[in-house]
Amino acid sequence: MRKSPLASVLFSGTQQRLLSALLLNSHQAVYATELANRLRVRPSSLQRDLAKYTEAGILKMFRSGNRAYFQANEECAVFPELRGLLLKTSGLVDVLRWELGPVASQIKVAAVYGSIASGTEAAGSDIDLLIIGPVKMIELSPLLEKATGKLRRQINPALYTPAEFSQKARRSHFVQSVLGKPLLFVIGMKSDLENLSVCPPLRSAAPDFL
Repeated sequence: MRKSPLASVLFSGTQQRLLSALLLNSHQAVYATELANRLRVRPSSLQRDLAKYTEAGILKMFRSGNRAYFQANEECAVFPELRGLLLKTSGLVDVLRWELGPVASQIKVAAVYGSIASGTEAAGSDIDLLIIGPVKMIELSPLLEKATGKLRRQINPALYTPAEFSQKARRSHFVQSVLGKPLLFVIGMKSDLENLSVCPPLRSAAPDFL
């Protein structure tokens, strides 16, 4: 039985999608009607949550003409923790884990790296995804296309067999730079990746309690 995301204990489905749309794209301000269209709900159904999160300081709101725009408040004290939670559950990692499910048995490790994992992404940043295993790209491509549609960001996979990754972990500057920076694990754990490489201990992108 598949476990429910941690975020589902704290937020309703619509609240998760609302917060994910804004906190994971914190550089973008979105007006309420456009946001409702993205989430495929009525604008009136978002009014209470938008007001609540704005009052709490999680979101900020400004008006231009007759439109109310909403944007994540990066200065909110709990912004990093909320963003980390959404990244690891309904906002990113859980979506990737779900879509990769059909080939999960062929993947030793899958992890997001780059600007999104480190929290430095821009509005149009792609999702950089490291995948290690005997899975073929022809099997991955349709699954990643589905994930791209849900996440509204392009996914750039870097695919290696375990043997290829072990060799590159010693010799490739690219792989060494990836291993030395924060990672968000989709399949497998930090210890699994360390067992496939000879690199120093890795840092995790999210707080330990997530």
